[in-house]
Amino acid sequence: MDILNYVISNVSLPMAQTAVDNNQEALEIIGEQINWIISLGGAVVLSITANLVTNPVQDIIARFSKARATKRVSQIQKEIQSLEDYFSEPLTLIAYAIKSLLSILLYFGFAEVVSALDRPFFNLLYLGGFVIEILVPFCIGYLYLKAILIAQDVLSTFRKLDSWPKYKLQQEAVIQKINSKKSS
Repeated sequence: MDILNYVISNVSLPMAQTAVDNNQEALEIIGEQINWIISLGGAVVLSITANLVTNPVQDIIARFSKARATKRVSQIQKEIQSLEDYFSEPLTLIAYAIKSLLSILLYFGFAEVVSALDRPFFNLLYLGGFVIEILVPFCIGYLYLKAILIAQDVLSTFRKLDSWPKYKLQQEAVIQKINSKKSS
């Protein structure tokens, strides 16, 4: 019986405690990763929602103010002109796509570099723990978000060009609607 008590108290319990500690560390790491995934997913959803709502809201606001109406019309005309250039000169569109792709890769690369830097590196720079806990994740999130917004802009441009004649007619109708409200 003494041997069994010795094994239970000196071998089994420390091993069990080590396993519990390892499981808690694993859960903390998984929790941090899930937090990042949820945050990034939420940022993407909010960004897409904001981009979908922006143009209709701007059109509604433009109906109430002549200055805003003029600004919105010039904004739409500028977009039509740039899309017309892309549509008529495919090399310009290819250059835009390549430039955007390189920007996306650079932002993702910078985010990966910042996230790969270890805490001892920041401690060498004499940054406090609070700064590291707040600033570094914010920077990483900003870099990822910037890359996603660039990708979203490129995809939006391609979507507009895919149905170019229809999109151009829709935008010209919006201009006419704004101008009719502006003149009345």
